[in-house]
Amino acid sequence: MKPVKLKIEGFLSYKESTTIDFSDLGLFAITGATGAGKTSIVDAIVYALYGKTPRFDDKKDSKNLLSKLSNRLLVEFTFYINGHYYTVERSYSADDKSNSTSIKSAKPHQKATILKDGKILFDKDKNNLINKEIEKILKIDYDTFTKVILLPQGEFAKFIKPDEPSDRRKLVMKLTGFDKIEKIKDKALIKFKNINDEINNIKFKLETLKTQDSLEELQSKLFDTENTLKALKETLTPLQERHQKAFRKKELQEYIFINSKKLQDMINKEQDMNLLKSKIDYLEQYVGLKSDLERYVELSKKQNILKDNLSSQKSIYTSKKQEYETFLETFEQIKQKNDELPQKEERLSRGKQIISKLSEAIMVEKDIANLKTKLDDKSNTLTNIKNQLDKTLTELNTLKQSIGLEHIDDIIKEQQQRAKELGELNAALQQLEKAKSQRLGLLKNIETKKKTLSSEQERLNRLNQELEKEKDNIIYQYSNIIKSFLKDQDKCPVCGGIYHEKEHIESISSRYDELLENINKSKEYISKLEFEIHSQETQLKDIQNTIEIYEEKLSNKESLENELSIINKIQDKLKQKINLEKDIENTIKNVNELQSLIDEKIHILSNIEKELINLNLQDKYLVNKENTYKRFEEKIKEIENDIKQTKAEFEKLKDKYNDYNKVLELLEKDISHIEEDIKNTEQELYSLSQKLKNIEDQAKTLEELEKLEDYKNKYITYQQNIKALKDDINSKQEELNSILEEESLETIEKLIYDTNSNIENLNQEKGSLLTRIETIKINQEKAKELSSTLEELMAENEVYKQINTDLQGRNFQDYISKKIIENLLKYANYYADITGFPYAFLLENEDDIFVENTFGKRPIKSLSGGETFISSLCFALALGEAIGVTNIRSLFIDEGFGTLDRETLDRVGNAIELLSQKTDKVIGIITHVEELANRCPSKLTVTKINDASHVETNTQE
Repeated sequence: MKPVKLKIEGFLSYKESTTIDFSDLGLFAITGATGAGKTSIVDAIVYALYGKTPRFDDKKDSKNLLSKLSNRLLVEFTFYINGHYYTVERSYSADDKSNSTSIKSAKPHQKATILKDGKILFDKDKNNLINKEIEKILKIDYDTFTKVILLPQGEFAKFIKPDEPSDRRKLVMKLTGFDKIEKIKDKALIKFKNINDEINNIKFKLETLKTQDSLEELQSKLFDTENTLKALKETLTPLQERHQKAFRKKELQEYIFINSKKLQDMINKEQDMNLLKSKIDYLEQYVGLKSDLERYVELSKKQNILKDNLSSQKSIYTSKKQEYETFLETFEQIKQKNDELPQKEERLSRGKQIISKLSEAIMVEKDIANLKTKLDDKSNTLTNIKNQLDKTLTELNTLKQSIGLEHIDDIIKEQQQRAKELGELNAALQQLEKAKSQRLGLLKNIETKKKTLSSEQERLNRLNQELEKEKDNIIYQYSNIIKSFLKDQDKCPVCGGIYHEKEHIESISSRYDELLENINKSKEYISKLEFEIHSQETQLKDIQNTIEIYEEKLSNKESLENELSIINKIQDKLKQKINLEKDIENTIKNVNELQSLIDEKIHILSNIEKELINLNLQDKYLVNKENTYKRFEEKIKEIENDIKQTKAEFEKLKDKYNDYNKVLELLEKDISHIEEDIKNTEQELYSLSQKLKNIEDQAKTLEELEKLEDYKNKYITYQQNIKALKDDINSKQEELNSILEEESLETIEKLIYDTNSNIENLNQEKGSLLTRIETIKINQEKAKELSSTLEELMAENEVYKQINTDLQGRNFQDYISKKIIENLLKYANYYADITGFPYAFLLENEDDIFVENTFGKRPIKSLSGGETFISSLCFALALGEAIGVTNIRSLFIDEGFGTLDRETLDRVGNAIELLSQKTDKVIGIITHVEELANRCPSKLTVTKINDASHVETNTQE
């Protein structure tokens, strides 16, 4: 697996969306200050693949991985393996509301998706399902991945220089997951007992499958039954043929009886059919006159309609003529009034001129009265303003004396100084409120943390109790473990074979280790909480001191506010004095303007009155212009209405006069047309009546002619039906005479019923025999399978019995640890050669490891610090090869490089460079040592700004 791209958002210190491109990276350094977020990059890769990280190994909750103040994280990792690109998207939301109806019901939600070459391969919410899919792709589980990709070099330093030789064996067993070998023995014993129980159960089942029935006897009975059944079926066929003939005979007899009755009924109707034939003959002689008959009937109806219309139209004409003569008198009266309208319109025009001038005069008089009222108001306002100015001057002098300030400049300076001091005190007041709020918040926070501390201590106690109870939870693949460390020709301690099929060994996790890890985390969390509570209590004391200082400063605030209030009042009075003086000046100016306007309006009123006198309005009507205006206005409206009404009535009557003339003219034309149609109709009717004089009732004769075809069809159908029925009866009688069957239908049906009953009984007997035979065969097959299973289980149980025997004592553990160390030494020498390490690793006396070069060999314990470091790197790399992991072509080294001296650091750098050049591994070094980082062709520089990590990629030219 080679990493291609990593996208992080809301994960640990990576609050904002961050993308890292590994596609062009070979050997690179992840560098930055301590705590910047370097190791979090590797954590994100492991989280994307397995939903948890080595630092926060919690399968149930990803809450600890959320960035501060974030409620959602997203990690997207793309890698290349076995010719395909895979992308794993994993997200966690602390308060997902997408499927909830309320905020209270919102719950944390995790989701993971796998894409293969851009197409969705897997999309599930459950971590365990997605993790199994990842293990199928990578061929390794979480524990193995974290050992191979994150080198446990500190452990291999202990491997090189153990306190006791036996410690090396224990460490090897731990690193490879074989430290649980004792549990394999217990599991083998349990498996032995379970298989033994299963063997006894199979033996019991074999006893129950035995039967008293003989398969040969049952098969003989089945043969006899089938022969008897065949003979009965052969006798059934002729019976069924006889049944068909008897049934047909009875059917024909019933058919002939029913249709003979129908024939007699039809013969009884022959007289009616003869009458119908006479009617047809009578009507056929008038078929040629059908069109004349239709025309005669149609003209008769039309003549009646025309006569009715003529009578109606004449009545309407008479009525309209009378209305017209009455209307003419009214029309002449209105026409005379319409001719007198020009005189009334002249009077109306002069009246409108007078009323317009009266309106102007009334408006001018009102303007004069309003202006005089405003003049009086302005005079009163002037007096009030002067009195208010005197009062303001008195109050201003009193305020000046109270504070001892006479000059305006002094007052302004004093106001500015007091305002500045008051502003500082208000700021202090805000700080005081803020400090009180902080104190309250800290008190609540301390109380919350104390509750959390109590809860976490209870959890720690539960974990300790569970740790004591936790025993044996994992079944190991014992046979595969043994085979992975055996070479061909080595004798297997279980089966004694010397050829071994190698299989992949899954890494083995332990509930015990998980509990222990959770206990350590809980202790760290409790320690952290206690430190935070202590820190916040100290901060609370500092805030209380600050509150006391601000309260002392605010003690003089009230007197300062009083002095500033008086100064502000003086300022207000000064502004009020200036405004009043300006008001007096403006009011005097307004009084003069109003007097000028009044004189101008009086002159305009005089000119309007002269114009009214010229329009023949008498002087007496000018005394009260409003009454005169109303009288003239009413008279004008009266004249206008009269003119309007006269014109409307005249136009209306004029239109009506024209309508009457048109209607009378149209009625006269209609009457003339109707009379002419009646005359033409009578002439045509007379001509047709001469032609049809032999027919008494023309309308009835025409109606019968319309039915003539139906009469003919009815008569022909009767003749055809009676002939067809006679032929059918004769045909069926001939068929009946040909049937020779003498036995009754009931007798034959009873014979068939008895035969079928016997066949059914034999079929049931046959089915029972077949079932018993099949049961015997199935039981024999089951017994055969159970016997085979019994042999396999007995052989398997011998293996578990042998495993339990072999695992007694320390011999097997010593054998396994020796094989592992031999494997590690082989691969460690391979990586020593790649990194240019000048030594080869040797195993002597089963427990001692030596290094050898051209100058000889010496114990591995004698290596210097730098040599020990490179040896640890070789053994760490060898671990992946030893346990069969070859497709993970990535490596992250997170080791304390800062403790190495310059010479050792240089040697370590050379070794890593050679490793990068001679393998196709993508190698990332997590370090803050600048000298080592600069030796890498590429660098991922991690910086933290405002608690958020950022990554910048730099590639050396």
